[in-house]
Amino acid sequence: MDAVEDGSGVNFLAGATADETAAWWATRTALVENEVITPFAAFDGDRVVGSVVLIRSTNPNSPHRAEIGKVIVLRTHRRR
Repeated sequence: MDAVEDGSGVNFLAGATADETAAWWATRTALVENEVITPFAAFDGDRVVGSVVLIRSTNPNSPHRAEIGKVIVLRTHRRR
């Protein structure tokens, strides 16, 4: 939500709620379980301060490929 309020284009518009963002992550549960998406989180103590997802290709000719998506970092922790 912090990144969206700062203008980041990561699926949401300014004013998105915690429930809306949590629901977005929840819809990816099956993709995580099937190892299509792997989420990573950066912590400062017990607080999540950044996240990114690795999205693997599901195409038959490119199982070795992946994309990095949704790089999100709290404004207070950028450039650290």
